[in-house]
Amino acid sequence: MKSVLKTGAGLLWTVMALAGCAHGKRSEPADVRFTMTDDGGWCWFQDERALVDGDLLIVGSVASGHEDQGRSGNVEVLWRNLVTGENGRTVLHENLQKDDHAAPALVVLDDGRYMAAYTRHGTDRLVRMRRSIVPGTAAVWGAETKVQIGPAASAGVTYSNLHRVEDDKGQVRLYDFYRGEGWNPNAIVLENMRGQWEHAGSLMKGPGRPYVKYASDGRRIHFVATEQHPRDADNSLWHGYLEDGYLYDSNGELINALAVGSSSPRSYTRIFEGSPDGVAWPADLSIDSKGNPIAVYTVQVDGADRPRGQGGRDHRFRYARWAGGRWLDVEMGRAGLRLYPGEDDYTGLAAIDPCNPLIVYVSTDEHPETGEPMLTERDSQRRREIFKGQSWNGGRTWDWQALTSQSGADNIRPIAVQWDEDRTILLWLHGNMKTYQDYAFEIHGLVIDHRISGIENAS
Repeated sequence: MKSVLKTGAGLLWTVMALAGCAHGKRSEPADVRFTMTDDGGWCWFQDERALVDGDLLIVGSVASGHEDQGRSGNVEVLWRNLVTGENGRTVLHENLQKDDHAAPALVVLDDGRYMAAYTRHGTDRLVRMRRSIVPGTAAVWGAETKVQIGPAASAGVTYSNLHRVEDDKGQVRLYDFYRGEGWNPNAIVLENMRGQWEHAGSLMKGPGRPYVKYASDGRRIHFVATEQHPRDADNSLWHGYLEDGYLYDSNGELINALAVGSSSPRSYTRIFEGSPDGVAWPADLSIDSKGNPIAVYTVQVDGADRPRGQGGRDHRFRYARWAGGRWLDVEMGRAGLRLYPGEDDYTGLAAIDPCNPLIVYVSTDEHPETGEPMLTERDSQRRREIFKGQSWNGGRTWDWQALTSQSGADNIRPIAVQWDEDRTILLWLHGNMKTYQDYAFEIHGLVIDHRISGIENAS
């Protein structure tokens, strides 16, 4: 059976439904494709920006006020029951900052409630937090609490990344990783989900600002990092992990206790060696069913000897996975042009499918395989479209399928979150962006059912 859904952006979806299901009867989504909000946004150095608890999808966002100026800078939680279609929005903090760096990170607590943590973009030293009131619902939240970070002379705080881990003795730690003291990645910790947040240490200390992506399997917290901002250094990409309060490289070699930290990102295992024509920046990190990390990142390949604002015309997606004591690292596809001048390393980004790490979703204004510009028939303008990539040989080569086409605006910054064992919720921003403080986006969503032979763009 075929069904075709048409969207306001001029997209067509063809869904090939299979008869029967090996996993038994389950609830079907109210809509395969949906819109979470007409005004939202996020950066990509906070996680989890979205999660699914049962049938409830929860998304953290920062409104720009392009539809309603009163929402400008609102830190919001958007929620949707995937089965009934019931949805809503809760404002965590009104008018905190019109800046996508203020997007909240989310986590499910042990009592079934949710926590959100968020910050301003480096203009104060506060991590702000709120908890939902009733387990299983994101409609009502308690009062905001604040954690003061570092001494008065320390750098302002940016980003939050919430991760819960439990050791083999049953001790639970809830970490919030942020950029703070020394412009470095630091962490505060809540022991056994009670008491006060305490400073836990620093992952690394860079000469500039290391940029870090995190992912956890409930025991270890993996991370990939650069040395600095890519406009300031020819970044390599490094990997390590945190377990029971200690830092390790990819091979399990002890680096130090988190409380002591590491002197440099170079203390960890190098995935990719940077150069003037190969400058790395992380996009997403995930953990496979065996506990091995997988990273997707971008590399600017045309910036050698070019001043800021004159590079960023050629980016590539790369895929790396830990396999048998070494990193498999390959170029995956074309990432297209910079998102806007001045931030020459900003791209549309990518997300790894949590149900299958050999599936990725990328945003690009060039076909990932051929490099052909994605031009609209309407105005011959380049648009960033969402592609699904799949590898059948462990990540060495990739097949590509367009999930959007002929869009009236860009589709960027995908997030992939797991609903159940074979369904993924894909989210992305649809609209236009001039800077991280000047954007106008809707948040679109799509249910991807891996039992189905293919989701094809029929346009």
